Amino acid sequence: LGLRFERLLGNDAESHRISGLFARRVAGTSETERAVVVAAKAPWTEAELRGLVEGSTNELIEEHRNDKFSKHSGLAHTGISLSLICPANDLDVAKYTPQETFVVRETPRVYRDVTLPYIQSLPAQQTAWVHAILEGRAEAEALVHEDSHFVVVRDSKWDGLDLRGLYVLAIFRDTSVRSVRDLRAKHAAPLKNL
Repeated sequence: LGLRFERLLGNDAESHRISGLFARRVAGTSETERAVVVAAKAPWTEAELRGLVEGSTNELIEEHRNDKFSKHSGLAHTGISLSLICPANDLDVAKYTPQETFVVRETPRVYRDVTLPYIQSLPAQQTAWVHAILEGRAEAEALVHEDSHFVVVRDSKWDGLDLRGLYVLAIFRDTSVRSVRDLRAKHAAPLKNL
């Protein structure tokens, strides 16, 4: 993968996941790009994450790719799953860095004045993976259902074995539906059919 460790982003023993920020040289240039690596197994140490990604003896197989998101498995380390986001932007890094959390009651006014402007400010690259699924350019192997209203795919985090860990993602083809607040009466019938 050609990645160099920069810093630990998070280590959650409860979910058996660890994430780190890495850098790699852009092919044919002297520039580098950031990458977020998320690994899952029994509780991790920083040294294990660094050795897994930076070690030269680890042969990793890419199992899945959609835009900047990819999933890898290690032949030498049975049971290890790696997710790679590269190039990683500030939002990707923040997603895997521990954050202070708050419970907020989102009223229609808060949605209109805060949430919606945030959604509208997201760069197109941040949701490119959604469009790749909708256009059939990615995750065809994960397709569960498709009709004129939805595309439904298995989540890439599923191990393919334990049905208790299976969950799916239903994406409206109507891209004006960005959150539950965008649902209208016209969406009721397609949701019931789904």
